Amino acid sequence: MIAHYLKVAVRNLLKYKTQSVISIVGLTVGFVCFALANIWTRYEMTYDTHLEGNERMYVFYTPAVFAKYGYSTSSPYPLSTTLKRNFPEVEEACAFCYWEKSDVTTEEGVKHNARMILADSCYMDMFHIRIVEGTNDFLYTDGKIAVTQEFAQRAFGTTHVLGEKIIDIEENVHTICAVLEGATSHSNFSFDYWGEGTYFRKFYNDWSNYAYTTVIKLHEGTDLNDFLDKTKEVKDLVNRFSSTDYNLYPLNKYHYAEFNLNKSIQFNYLILFSTIGVLVILCSLFNYLSL
Repeated sequence: MIAHYLKVAVRNLLKYKTQSVISIVGLTVGFVCFALANIWTRYEMTYDTHLEGNERMYVFYTPAVFAKYGYSTSSPYPLSTTLKRNFPEVEEACAFCYWEKSDVTTEEGVKHNARMILADSCYMDMFHIRIVEGTNDFLYTDGKIAVTQEFAQRAFGTTHVLGEKIIDIEENVHTICAVLEGATSHSNFSFDYWGEGTYFRKFYNDWSNYAYTTVIKLHEGTDLNDFLDKTKEVKDLVNRFSSTDYNLYPLNKYHYAEFNLNKSIQFNYLILFSTIGVLVILCSLFNYLSL
């Protein structure tokens, strides 16, 4: 019986050569598009999912009239410390400044495109960043910075770069005092080098400077809505933090959030690409079966 079906299939393929080729090519293209779209979608949806307890980590955001998508993740530095100090539901909290791209130059005059972050040790704990070589002087000393292993390899050809210098776009010279591990590129806030901590710490108690992004991690079993209601009832926090309409967005979904200005692609494009793949598959099957 199987041999009979194979004979019929071969005869049909030979009889309708053009239509068969079109159908086979269409199915191939459709399956490839659909598979690639799903692989890409999975990659985009797994940013920061390697972090322990990532499902309990959130990014603060507020309505912002002048922001591109109507929301902003800008917040003052003291917000993170106030939340950690006043609310037992908060397991960890950190605030940081983040620059997506800027040019830096090595002493040899070679330029590299790099991402910079300014943060304190709370960020290291939450995002599992470790010092594999050097000291943590970059957190407290002017002129000292830390670089990731990936950036060190790209800029200097080795990870042993302690004492090397890089010059930023404002021609400030920074000495590398540490090499970091754990700063994966598959993170919403991946970076290449960690800037000077002394400038960052100037705003430790400044509620007027909204240059920071705040991320918190809640304890297991904490109800998100109850926590938000509780924070809004605290008059001291509301008086200092001017917008009471703030909310929390899951960190493991933040990469494809509409108001994330650093996302690499519009997520709906991937859905459209996957849908096109399915339609091509269906059209090819219909064309083949109609023979």
